[in-house]
This record gives sequence, structure tokens and C-alpha cells, in this order.
Amino acid sequence: LADDRLSEEVTGERLRLCRALTSDAPPRFVVTSILALLQPVPDQAALRSGELTLSAGQTLEIDDLLGWLVDAGYESVEQVDAVGEFAHRGGIVDILGPAETTAARVEFFGDEIDSIRRFDLDTHRSIAAVDTVTLVSFRFGDQGTGNATLLDYLPDDTLLVTPEPAELAQLAADIVRRWHEDESDDVLLPWDIISDDALWTAASGMKRVELFHFQPRDDTGVIGMEIKSL
Repeated sequence: LADDRLSEEVTGERLRLCRALTSDAPPRFVVTSILALLQPVPDQAALRSGELTLSAGQTLEIDDLLGWLVDAGYESVEQVDAVGEFAHRGGIVDILGPAETTAARVEFFGDEIDSIRRFDLDTHRSIAAVDTVTLVSFRFGDQGTGNATLLDYLPDDTLLVTPEPAELAQLAADIVRRWHEDESDDVLLPWDIISDDALWTAASGMKRVELFHFQPRDDTGVIGMEIKSL
């Protein structure tokens, strides 16, 4: 576990999902793993405070944008190829943020954003002009507000489906135990794990469907699906 460093791409996918869950059209289904659920995400206030929206016609010094990108954990490169990178050439800044699926090319005229265009990473040709682009910081944890769980982003009427809940609970407990053993060995850990007790407490108010390979001893409310092996 201690060797598991979250890549910028993985971090970007997680932040993109958090933003999608707070949008007007959130995803209807989310599939995740117990290890992912035990990893903290920024709370919604931290996610919003770590955003920077750029608009065509906005007055902004290019050095201020470059400074924000560095502080937000982006890497300066010659040419943008991956999530979390930016490239600066004269009055042009190319950026691929963690919550974006395509890169943005921001063109300045003096201290004003002249245009923003989406472009293809393979050809680096423009796809379409856009009015705004919102960048998300990679460093939400620096604000000490990264201890929310993904469950905190879900609506109250969420249906939580868990396969083999007893095995899942044991796996969660084992992961947390191994994590704290690594901590006691003075290993530099990439993030603070959420306790399994806190996770199940967060899930306790949700409607649940539990899936079992075999009929449980307490068969109250059990629905047999009559699924047979081929």
C-alpha cells in the first residue's frame, strides 16, 4: 500500500467524478472499489476553492496564470501530452487539467485572454473555441480538507449495492490495519486513509442491497435470483 502513489491521471479521474456528482446532470451509476472508498477526496468547499475559471475577454496577467498553475501542482513541459501538464510559448498557454478530457489553449493579447480553444492532443490542432474553461488544483489536500469520502458526494436517495458485505468489511479492516502498520514503520504514505468504521458510518444512512453467492442464514428479505452456473 505504501508504494501506491496516485498518478496525476488517476487523481484527475477522481476529481472529475467529484465535479460531475455536484453538477446538474450527475452520473446515475458509480462503480468503485473498497480501496478507493477508503481514500479521501476533497470536501465540496475545498473542491470549489481550488478551482480557477478562465473566460475569453478576462483581464489576467499571464504570469499570474503560470504562478497559479505551479502552485496548483501542474508541471511545466515543452508540449502538453498528459493530465496535469502546461506549456507556455509567448502569449499562449496550453493546459490539460485533472477535470478535463481535452486540453485547452489559452491565447493572451497583452493582459487579456483573447481566446480559449480546445485542441487534439495527438495533432495539436484546434477542435473548437469555448467561452470558459475551469481548472482544478491537484493540491486540495494542502488545505487540510481532503478527508471527505466519495459517499459524501452522493444524494440522500442513493442505493448502495455491496457484494458479499461480510467479506467486504473484512477486506476494509485488513487494508486499514496494513496502512497503520506501514505508518508505524515510518514509511512516507501518500495520503491519510479513512477508517473503516467512519466509512460504514457514512454508509449507514443509505438504502442497501447486499449480494450473496449463497443464501445467508438470516433470510429475512432475501430475494433468490435463481442464478445457476453454466
